[in-house]
Amino acid sequence: MTGSQEADLRLISHWAKYACVRACGFLEEAVTIHLLSFAHRTADQRVARFVDKQLRDFQSPKTGHIRDLLSHFCQRWAEDFDVWANEKRAGSINSIVTNRHLVAHGDYSEITLARLRQYWGDAKELSQWLGRELGGPT
Repeated sequence: MTGSQEADLRLISHWAKYACVRACGFLEEAVTIHLLSFAHRTADQRVARFVDKQLRDFQSPKTGHIRDLLSHFCQRWAEDFDVWANEKRAGSINSIVTNRHLVAHGDYSEITLARLRQYWGDAKELSQWLGRELGGPT
């Protein structure tokens, strides 16, 4: 392998890590936006403001964390989420978050663009599912 090929592979690896961090941010935003949209549509303004403040610090959107958050709003949402989050989808969502943490803390991550592309489909599906489940935009 030539020096330029090695440099290209390193650059692709860095882009995969960057894209993983961005995908995790997308997950955090998707969960937050859908729940805030629900609160602002259905709750008193004071309650909606409280929900807004509580969700500002939502991070690490692993499926267990998302489920717990949904259960605080509605137990049925959490149960429906359990059904939606099959092994493949949960694996994708959790892998995005795990690799994001590895990247952010300077640890070794085996994330690749090909793997992330697979995970990304499930991340988008999560946002769409939340939109349908909570009656908001998809």
